[in-house]
Amino acid sequence: MLLCFVGGALLYALRERVRLDWRLALLAALAWVGSSRMSYVLASVVWAITLPYLVAFAAYETPHILRRLVKPGDLSYGIYLWAFPVQQMVLFTWGTDLAPGWLLAIAGIVTYAVAFCSWRLIEAPALRLKQSLPIRGAVRPAET
Repeated sequence: MLLCFVGGALLYALRERVRLDWRLALLAALAWVGSSRMSYVLASVVWAITLPYLVAFAAYETPHILRRLVKPGDLSYGIYLWAFPVQQMVLFTWGTDLAPGWLLAIAGIVTYAVAFCSWRLIEAPALRLKQSLPIRGAVRPAET
């Protein structure tokens, strides 16, 4: 994962020179999926190059039709909260020899669904309830 961080930092440093293009993203995705059959060292290098590019592409060049995935509400906290437990359940169910790409695909879809339910059934109602309660914010101490 350190290599992915370095790849992302390098991508940021070269952001003026790196072009975000769907053809390059497709090539990166294919290389990333194909890396599951490579040696650990070679796969790590492929991941360090492809994952930061794919994340940047997804963040800045998301096709309009995929933006519908974020319309249901703010799922970011639910994804953060549920991703690890869902990944563990996927590994428990399918076994620890599951390829990383399959783990990401399965856990990603399940995590999104759980985060959606978490937003609709818990988070959004709690935020609405918070607005109706007569609770005041914390009092700031006086400056001296």
